[in-house]
Amino acid sequence: MTENMSDLFAIVDKNGLVLYASPSHKRLLGIDPKKYIGHSLWTQIHPWDQDRVQSQFVEMIEHKQSTKVECQYLRASGTPLSVEVIWIPLVDVNEQVSQIVAMARDVTRRTEAEKELSVTERWHRALFDNHPDAVVSVAPDSRLLSCNVACEVLIGQTYYEITGQSFYRFVVPEYHSDMDIHFSRVMKGDTVDTEIEVLHKDGHHIPVSLIGLPVIEDGTVVGAYGIVKDISERKQGLTQIRGQSRISEMIALQKPLTHILEEITAVVENILPGKLCSISLVDKEQQTLQCWAGSRLPKEFVNNLNGIELGSWCNPMTAAAYNNETVIVADVLTDSRWVEFQESARASNIRMCWCKPIVDQNETVIGTIDIYSRSPEPPSQHDLRIMGTFAYLANVAIVKENDRREITRFLYHDPLTGVANRMLFAKTFNTVWDSAQKNGSEIGLIVLDMDDFQKVNRQLGHTYADEYLKIALERVEETLKGLGMIARIGGDAFAVLVPTIQGTGELKIVSKKLQDTFSRPISIDGRETKTTISMGAVIYPTHGSTLVELLRNAETAMLVAKGKGKRQCTVFDTSMDTAIETRSATVKGLNNALQNDGLLLHYQPRINLRTNKVTGVEALVRWNHPDRGVLYPAEFITIAEETGLIVEIGRWVRREVCRQISSWMENGHQIRVALNISPRELDEQDFTEDFLRVVREYGIPSRLLEIEITESILLSNETDVREKLHRLQEAGFSVSLDDFGTGYSALSVLKRFPFDHVKIDKSIIHDDKENEHQNRGIVKMILQLLSELGINAIAEGVETMDEAEVLMKNGCTEIQGYLYGKPEPASEKTHLFDRRFVD
Repeated sequence: MTENMSDLFAIVDKNGLVLYASPSHKRLLGIDPKKYIGHSLWTQIHPWDQDRVQSQFVEMIEHKQSTKVECQYLRASGTPLSVEVIWIPLVDVNEQVSQIVAMARDVTRRTEAEKELSVTERWHRALFDNHPDAVVSVAPDSRLLSCNVACEVLIGQTYYEITGQSFYRFVVPEYHSDMDIHFSRVMKGDTVDTEIEVLHKDGHHIPVSLIGLPVIEDGTVVGAYGIVKDISERKQGLTQIRGQSRISEMIALQKPLTHILEEITAVVENILPGKLCSISLVDKEQQTLQCWAGSRLPKEFVNNLNGIELGSWCNPMTAAAYNNETVIVADVLTDSRWVEFQESARASNIRMCWCKPIVDQNETVIGTIDIYSRSPEPPSQHDLRIMGTFAYLANVAIVKENDRREITRFLYHDPLTGVANRMLFAKTFNTVWDSAQKNGSEIGLIVLDMDDFQKVNRQLGHTYADEYLKIALERVEETLKGLGMIARIGGDAFAVLVPTIQGTGELKIVSKKLQDTFSRPISIDGRETKTTISMGAVIYPTHGSTLVELLRNAETAMLVAKGKGKRQCTVFDTSMDTAIETRSATVKGLNNALQNDGLLLHYQPRINLRTNKVTGVEALVRWNHPDRGVLYPAEFITIAEETGLIVEIGRWVRREVCRQISSWMENGHQIRVALNISPRELDEQDFTEDFLRVVREYGIPSRLLEIEITESILLSNETDVREKLHRLQEAGFSVSLDDFGTGYSALSVLKRFPFDHVKIDKSIIHDDKENEHQNRGIVKMILQLLSELGINAIAEGVETMDEAEVLMKNGCTEIQGYLYGKPEPASEKTHLFDRRFVD
């Protein structure tokens, strides 16, 4: 029988020596059973079990009772085999154990299963006890059998207060009927996943998610497990996410800022139940806080806090804004920062206040977000995060609004003066035009340009001129209040819109107000300046039906006003178009002349009356007009100066003069040439360097060049003019003051500027029978003055011998005029050089 046993079978003596081993040893252990005979039983037991098994073997012999033991046998491979061994002692006639029957069964699978079951049970227990969410076990009658620590924390009660109670005791009553349905489903074997609210020990409600799981044994539901998760933050998070989404959409859609800020306060109040929220913004000009949102706060309370100056110790809101830091007041009735407002807070039942500054990308405080409560308490980290999140959203909304306003200002206003630009002017005109169309009313429009404003730029610099413009335009806007608007449409050009007007008489009254406004002196850094304006006026629909047409006609009238002497307003007339067309044609023709060699120079000689020699020539520009022939400067220089073309004409003249001097030198004549320099030319930064470069290019001596400037140039930036003239004189040029005796004729000019020559204007030289004696006295006085100052005098415009004799008698020996020669091309002057000695 033992030969066919599947289990291990052996007989051993009381000392553990093997007397017999069954064949199954070979199959289960891989060892020939004969090898066990005569050897100790312990050699086949795993070393870590030997001591324990031997001890049990000894006890079995002592008690003479069968014993069961579990241990591990060793296979031939050295791997263990889990077995359950039954030892049966055989007693002889002397009542002594003589032999023992050992039967061992392979229990490897059972052991592993039991081991796995034990581990699983421990894991399940650990999962139950250590689960981050509340876990409970429930009896079929709704009693709570057990709960973990997380459940105690959630409910705010101990294990012993919770277990043994019906779970209904801890569920908010309004969810009881739902729980009846859910528990019934679980007891039928279903799994339930739902959301309810449970009660904390202090009475507040906690939103939770609940998963109900049936406990099934032998196919029968014997109870349930409940996994309960606190979803307060998730609920708040959803409210926050939805709120942030709404707010972001409002910002994107450019909703009014007050609406956005009110939405922010409403969302914060939903996330933080029982709290009130407000948002205040900093008034930069007044340096105060103004409440923009917080409709649930008592109005009296808000009014008491509104408009308080920023300061470190005024109240928490102003302190937060002033110091750029979060301020926490857990109890306003005991905090010293609320002394002035405690009565207001008590009347409004406000006990707590937290204030966080709202800052822009430059860390500049632009407002505060404030949280209030009717009970004193400090904020949690979650509360502070919510404040931070919505302070940032408020910042985005405020900055976007400021950016939008800045963009609007940039699009519709002049960046320097702040007045409307052409775009806003057109937009406003269209609105007014629509109204005029419906009502049949008239619209007035004035274009004005500041007379000679470039002189202010040259005299006092661009910074001064810019500041002057700002102040002047502020005055104009004040003047036009209730009358109309002004817009900048060009450099020094502006347009005024008068929405409702009756006839040109009212328009001229407005223009008079504008002229008076500009004529008032403006003082900047101790320097006083005033300007005049030229204006052109039109009326819709009399002078045009569109803005383009009205502006064009008003500009035409303004140019006519300038041509009439400036400082006046001219109402448009259709006859003015011809004058403007002529001006436009002149500008176009001058440009063509510059590009196609249409300019030329004529030269007029200067004569020394004592020696009768030519001392030099003056270069005078002419325009060889393709249709009208040779034109004198009087017909185009003024327009050239107004349009800036004089600068290019001046460059051409300087180069042509240098070329001509070089040509004369090649023919043996060294002729000094005087050329006129306009204020606009001398105002160019590179004037001096450009002139010197041309002189070097043609290789001519600079002593053969004389610069003539008028007194008007001396009204420019004196320091700059002095430096440029001094630089040219150092290089060998001579400098003459032209047209002396006209204009300002300030004698101090002769002291401040080192002129080499002064040219007396022909208006003083010409004989006038009625004023002959007076004129000759003036000439004598000027000549004596120049002689004493050591300045060479040149009389221009001399046409008669009588004039020449008077000049010579009074000490003037150098003259220029038709008496000795008219201006002619260079080719027609060479005979003078051949006939007379040139000094």
